Amino acid sequence: DFDQNSAASIAEESSPNLVIEPLPQTDYIPAFPSTGSCSWSFDPKSRVLLAKFGDDAIVAEEDKLYLLQMMERTDITVISENLAHGLNRDLWKPAYLQNFAGNDYHHKIRRFERIDPSNDAQSDTGGDMSSFREVDGFISMRITDYVDYLRRISELSNGADPTFSFQPLNGVNIDINVKNTKLYLVDFDMVKYLPRCYDDFLDTFKLASILPGGDYCMMNAVNKTGRPFMGPNLYITPPPAFTHFHQDGFGTVDSGHLC
Repeated sequence: DFDQNSAASIAEESSPNLVIEPLPQTDYIPAFPSTGSCSWSFDPKSRVLLAKFGDDAIVAEEDKLYLLQMMERTDITVISENLAHGLNRDLWKPAYLQNFAGNDYHHKIRRFERIDPSNDAQSDTGGDMSSFREVDGFISMRITDYVDYLRRISELSNGADPTFSFQPLNGVNIDINVKNTKLYLVDFDMVKYLPRCYDDFLDTFKLASILPGGDYCMMNAVNKTGRPFMGPNLYITPPPAFTHFHQDGFGTVDSGHLC
């Protein structure tokens, strides 16, 4: 059910005196490439290496090799920007998703509830992450309902009713307040449901060699029909739902997250 007090219960169970120790120092970070086509920076506190690629269609070889070297490190997090450049904006819209997959149910939608539902006036679009907590369990929802849910959130600033109703797979209608309940769609199979988006992604991604089956993936030795599914998947959420930095498969799977 949609008990909005459940999020508050989760918050009460967490320790208010939790002390998080600082991360240990990283090993030596080699000097950044100086090609001029990518801006590099490193934050020693968070241990995040940020690569901001320019608008060039091709990544400089020196930048590519440095990026690959850093991606193999286990003591830092690597974030890159602008590796997918020139995506077709007409394809990457909720309306396109609704038109091509609207009648399908998706069974992996995460749910976040506002800790204090009486405080929903602080922001029409949601508030910050600290005011929400995730509730265990996935929700099943038709894609068309999920897109309508996103549309309702976008209409709040125009005075739209925050109450939204949808019908999950069991056929029993559920009413939610879109100010207090944030739904995060995860693991949507682009290859199966949005092939044109998938093709557009491949055509505009500057380092296709690091994608599943590419030059730097061992699955390139296996024919496409014999490979396990390796994405890409699509993730959509309104703020302030979130995902922590994590390792897919608890470190047994190499993966990339494109935001």
